[in-house]
Amino acid sequence: MFGYRNLGFGGYTSRSPNDGVSYRIDGVGDHLTMPDSNDWDWASDFSIDCWIYPDANTATDDAIFSHAADGDNRFHCIFKSNVSTNWNIGVRATTSATGHFENNTTGEPVAEGVWSHIEVTRTGTTIKIFVNGVEEVSASITGTIGNIAALFEVGEGSNSGALPLSGYIDEFRISDTARHTSGFTPETEQYADDGNTLALIHCGEAIVSGTTGSGATFVESSSNGRTVTEVAGAIRESTIVKF
Repeated sequence: MFGYRNLGFGGYTSRSPNDGVSYRIDGVGDHLTMPDSNDWDWASDFSIDCWIYPDANTATDDAIFSHAADGDNRFHCIFKSNVSTNWNIGVRATTSATGHFENNTTGEPVAEGVWSHIEVTRTGTTIKIFVNGVEEVSASITGTIGNIAALFEVGEGSNSGALPLSGYIDEFRISDTARHTSGFTPETEQYADDGNTLALIHCGEAIVSGTTGSGATFVESSSNGRTVTEVAGAIRESTIVKF
C-alpha cells in the first residue's frame, strides 16, 4: 500500500522509488551538514557517491563534499580544471605518510547542465574516481587519513579551503565498503538502505524542523538516522532533479 511523503513544499507525493527532489546549492555558502562520526573512517574501505548537476557558475575548487577540520586535516572532492563547460574533478586528503594526497581526472568528464554520477572509493591502498560508471582515476594512497573532528559537508568545504558548489545534488550516499572496483552502470532509481550504508540522503525526506531554504533539518534515510541540516539558503528543488 502506498503512503505519502511531505516534501517540504507544502504538498505531498506518493511514496515511490523516486521522490522528485534534489537540493539547489547556489555557490554562496549553501550546503548540507551531518554531525561528525567515528563512521567517517577514510583509512578503511569506503565509497561516497552522488548525482551532481553543475551549472554555469561552477568554479575551480567548488566542493562536492568535504570532511575537514582545516587545510592540514581534510578529505574532500572538488571541481578542478575545465575546458569550456566540461570539468575535471579531484580528491584531496591529508595523510600520515605524504602529508598531502591529490589525484584528478583528465579529459573533463563532468559536463555542466546535465546530471553526472560521481563515485569515490577506497579499497586497501587504492583510491578510485568513477564518473558515470567509468573508472577515471586509480591511484595509490600511502599512510592513513587521520581522525578528522568536523562536520561532514555536502556542497561545501568551509574548513578545507574549498569553495561552495554552484549547482544541484541528488541521492548522496556514504558506504563502509567500496561499492565498485571496476566500471559499472549507475542505478536508475533511488538507492535502498542496506547493511553497508552509513548515510543516505534522498533529498525528499520529511522535514523535521524549519522550512526548506531557511535552515530546515531532516533525518537521512539510512538506519543510522543522522540529522541533516540545511545551511544558508540550501533549498529543495522539484524541477531539476535526478530521482
